[in-house]
Amino acid sequence: MIPAGASLRRRLLVGAALWIAAALLISGFLIAWLLTRAVETQVYDRLEIEVDRLVAALEVAPDGRVTIEPLPADPAFEQPYSGSYWQVSTAGFADASTPLARSRSLWDDVLELPEDPPLDGRLHRHGGLGPGGTPVILVERAILPSGIDARLRVVAAVESAAVTGVTRPAVVTLAVSLAVLAAGLIVAAWLQVAAGLKPLERLRRAVVRIAVGEASLLGTGWPQEVAPLAAELDLVLTSNRRMAETGRRQAADMAHALKTRLAAAANEADDLARLDGETAGRLTEELAAARRLLDRHLARARSGAVAPGLRSRVPAAEVVDKLASVVLRLSGRDLAVARNLDPAAIFLGDRIDLEEIAGNLFDNAAKWAKGRIRIDLGRTETGVHLTVEDDGPGIPAGDRARVLQPGARLDEQTPGNGLGLAIVRDLAITYGGSLELTDSNLGGLSARVTLPSG
Repeated sequence: MIPAGASLRRRLLVGAALWIAAALLISGFLIAWLLTRAVETQVYDRLEIEVDRLVAALEVAPDGRVTIEPLPADPAFEQPYSGSYWQVSTAGFADASTPLARSRSLWDDVLELPEDPPLDGRLHRHGGLGPGGTPVILVERAILPSGIDARLRVVAAVESAAVTGVTRPAVVTLAVSLAVLAAGLIVAAWLQVAAGLKPLERLRRAVVRIAVGEASLLGTGWPQEVAPLAAELDLVLTSNRRMAETGRRQAADMAHALKTRLAAAANEADDLARLDGETAGRLTEELAAARRLLDRHLARARSGAVAPGLRSRVPAAEVVDKLASVVLRLSGRDLAVARNLDPAAIFLGDRIDLEEIAGNLFDNAAKWAKGRIRIDLGRTETGVHLTVEDDGPGIPAGDRARVLQPGARLDEQTPGNGLGLAIVRDLAITYGGSLELTDSNLGGLSARVTLPSG
């Protein structure tokens, strides 16, 4: 039984092999049986002719002696133990060991006949034993000639090997031929299955190209059996892309509108501070928390990571190099930056997401570094990794989990909303990657983010 999870190729090949084997085995047995029957029929027909000749040539002398004149012309009857024999005996068995007449090929032996002699005068076919107990095929007829008071059994026989000697080589040749035919048919079935499944393999590669961002749709040009599936998949991809783009646009529009309202509310809170400082302080704190939460969800809403059909192959080195220059220039600080960027590193995703990740890492490093930053971009078998290190104060191991929470800040005096590392962590997880914070060799923090690669 074929396992439920077996491949289509295996299912088709095993099924074809089983049917081919069954058909050829049945055909082989049938052909061998027909061949054996044909040879047996031919042998029986020849023996019947010999029996009729013996009956026609049989004469009974006045003294009861039986003679055959003329003798059968087949020289095999004259050669001792040649395998072809004839014999004439009485129907009784008191003197069965002494035939009335027999071929010279029997020499001093006799044919052992069945104990139920036919008495109807017709030809009968059956088996018996010849010289030395050798199996023979017999044809006999019982007659009642004039001049004798007993029925006579006229028998012609040939050894069974006369049949098997002819059929066995033919059957062996047939078996070899059918085995060669089976091998050829199985190879032909394998080629046919390979050709038949080729469109599915091409479809699989096309889906992989979409997954890695090399294509957006399956397109046309598929066989009739595959074309409906390809068309349905394209409809699903197109629908998902539209839904993702619409959702991102609506989320961004909503976030922008809310940010505008929050900014207006913050201005009103500043005006309120002149009247009631304590109330305004609480309102300002709540507005700041709401703004941090909005910024975080806005970054996630802009992400294309949840829509594989929107992903593309992004040259990571180009994006990282350009963004690092912009962020470090805007920081207004004189920082020494060492860059080690692998030009072959490819990010499989949305360019905006990579800019969001790298920008937050660079902004965090520029904010805390004393004077040096190191940026490493490399690749592995499964993805790309971006590591940003600085020589700043770093983050104690016990506080690293807390700084990844939205709005968490270890230093309230430094400007910022505490969202940078949390956004990086969220985007990395969305893509199936990770963010790891460790001690840097420069003395500060090392932030390493791992992302899928194209």
